[in-house]
Amino acid sequence: MPTSPEVAAVARSLTEISTSLQRWSVALGHSLAAHRGTLNAAAIERAVKPTVAEVLKADDSVVSGGGFIAAPGLLNSDRYYMAWWQGTGVDRVDPIANLSDAARGRYLTADWYVTPISTGHMAITGPYVDLLCTDEFSITYTAAVDTYRPDGPAGVVGFDVTVAALEHRILTSLKTVSPGAALVNSEDRAIVTSSPLVAPGEFIRDSAQRWDVGHGLSIVA
Repeated sequence: MPTSPEVAAVARSLTEISTSLQRWSVALGHSLAAHRGTLNAAAIERAVKPTVAEVLKADDSVVSGGGFIAAPGLLNSDRYYMAWWQGTGVDRVDPIANLSDAARGRYLTADWYVTPISTGHMAITGPYVDLLCTDEFSITYTAAVDTYRPDGPAGVVGFDVTVAALEHRILTSLKTVSPGAALVNSEDRAIVTSSPLVAPGEFIRDSAQRWDVGHGLSIVA
C-alpha cells in the first residue's frame, strides 16, 4: 500500500524517538564498560543524567521522563537500582524504591524491562496511565544496554512519552490521513487518534487500511 506524506511524517516523528534511544543505549554501554573499578550508584548517575537532562530540556522534545534500570548484580550486589528523572526541571523519580526489595517485583518483571533484556530489541509499552511519574497516559520506549558482560545486559534505558505530547506532534498528520485515523500498538489499542469518539487505550478492531510505522506501531483508518 502506498505511503502518504502524512503517514511518513508520523513515522519520522516516531523514528526520531527510537533512534535517539538506541544511540544512547549503545553510548551508555560503552561508557559503563569502560568504567574502571566497581560501579556504584553515583557513577551510574554521572553517566546517565546528562543525557536525560539534555533530552528533557530540548525545546521540541516529546519525552517526559527517562533513565536507566540496572540489572541485578551490576552494582556488585543483587539489589535493584533505578536512575530516572522527569520534566524540564529534571526531577528525580522514586529514589526510595532503590532501598526496597519490593521494587524488584515492580520493575524487573514488567514488559518494558523484560522484552528488551530477553530479545535484544527495543520495546514500546503502552498506552498506560503513568502513576509513578506523570499521572498521564504515556508510552515507554526501552532498549537494552549491552556492555558484553558474561551474565547479560547491564540493564535498560528508557524514555517516557506522554500521549498528550505525542498527540500535539502528530495529530495534524493523522487528521489528514483520515478523520478517524489512529496510531495503535501491536494489540490495536489506540495511542493517538483523530476521532473524538476513541480514547487512548481503547481497542480499534475495524479498520480498512493499515500502515506499519515501525516497532509494532501502526496507523489504521
